[in-house]
Amino acid sequence: MARNLVEELRPHAQDLGCENELSGILEIVEGGTGSQRQRKVYEKSGDFLDVVAFLIEGMRPALAGEQS
Repeated sequence: MARNLVEELRPHAQDLGCENELSGILEIVEGGTGSQRQRKVYEKSGDFLDVVAFLIEGMRPALAGEQS
């Protein structure tokens, strides 16, 4: 249902210049929410430090963009 709605709204998102933001919905549908991904990391290892490492790795692209 979400995929169909995203496709329906894509032309409007293009007009508004927010197509990337709209595509983020598909990332959530396919990969789960941030909290769901964090729980999976913890379930695999049982170590909160692995969750922190996961979060840091996820921030690297954003941090690299700020340094440019």
